[in-house]
Amino acid sequence: MRSLISTLFSALVAVTFLLSSISGEAPLDFGLAAPYAILAGSTVTSSGTVGTVVNGNIGIFPGTALVGFPPGVLNGALDSANGASGGAQGALTTAYDALAGKAATATLSNQDLGGMTLLPGVYKFDAAAAMNGMLTLDAAGNS
Repeated sequence: MRSLISTLFSALVAVTFLLSSISGEAPLDFGLAAPYAILAGSTVTSSGTVGTVVNGNIGIFPGTALVGFPPGVLNGALDSANGASGGAQGALTTAYDALAGKAATATLSNQDLGGMTLLPGVYKFDAAAAMNGMLTLDAAGNS
């Protein structure tokens, strides 16, 4: 997988990973954002000739651009500039705001996330992070 997620990637990784408890804290409720693998504000892009496989739904709001599909494969629904994606964006903002006050588990700025396995935690990005390969989010048996 290559650069897949727009400007909300750092929020999405942090948000996705609070499905499991962090240091004994209760899991964060994602509400309407929960069913999405990717949420973006304007564009979701899969670059490269092989493409990206997304197993889950993609939501884009208020934008509508889905670039690189095909060759990328979406195994889920696309919600683009509709009520579902708008509600999910609102829920993502609420979750992001809740996470912004938490201490980071690790800072992953300027690293290639491809090949990494991340356990539950809050991951911080002070700068861009590439994703050239598969990133595994391991909820450690908690789904």
